[in-house]
Amino acid sequence: MKKRSLIVIVVIIIIILSAIYFIYGKSNSKPVPSSKNSIQSSTSATSSSLSASDTDSESSVIGMAKALEYLPKPYMKFTYTNKTPDGFTETIKAVSGLIGKFSIVSVVELLPESEAMVVHFIEGSDGVYSFLDEEYNVKKSLWLTGNLDKGHQWQEEGVNYTIYDTGIVCDLDIGQFKDCIVLEADYDDGTAEYQYLAPGMGLIEVTDKKTGFVLNMLTAYSAAGIKEADDLFKLCAPYAINAIK
Repeated sequence: MKKRSLIVIVVIIIIILSAIYFIYGKSNSKPVPSSKNSIQSSTSATSSSLSASDTDSESSVIGMAKALEYLPKPYMKFTYTNKTPDGFTETIKAVSGLIGKFSIVSVVELLPESEAMVVHFIEGSDGVYSFLDEEYNVKKSLWLTGNLDKGHQWQEEGVNYTIYDTGIVCDLDIGQFKDCIVLEADYDDGTAEYQYLAPGMGLIEVTDKKTGFVLNMLTAYSAAGIKEADDLFKLCAPYAINAIK
């Protein structure tokens, strides 16, 4: 009987000691960090950082390439109709072409009364810029930003531009144009308009933001002869011609 009691007491002591070790010994021990997980986390963070940077750079390049698509192609002829709500109407003809390496593309707008205006387009760090032939060293305006995200804005003198919509289809009398961009132009004088750009065509339509009245519309286009365009630029773009001599 005494022997059995002794065994029971010993078993109870062992159970108590085991419980004490489990409670205090385990809680005081420090977990060993996994070097493998640490390396993977560090590598993952670095990769994410590089990927984000690479993505931003790639997006910028893609955006700029996309913006360049909305310039009018060289050696094209365009006809536009300008209108005002009071009934005034006029026809503007334009010819696009190349002047050496002076610009990506240049456009001669043949205005009424035998007047002409030449606009050159060049690539800048943040988008496509335009300037008049006689104002190369004076002023260049951001014609279309390289950031084509909806809602992106930029300002030029007297006007605030916003990328209002992208990838839309425009139906004009002369046909359908896909993948168009819509710019919202808000002028300092309180007027506002929507400008529609089509790939390879440039500006194809302008409407009043408030009323929807069509202020300008592309009404015809066709291929232009290279000699015809070059002769026109020689006559109407003296600064550019002199710059490449």
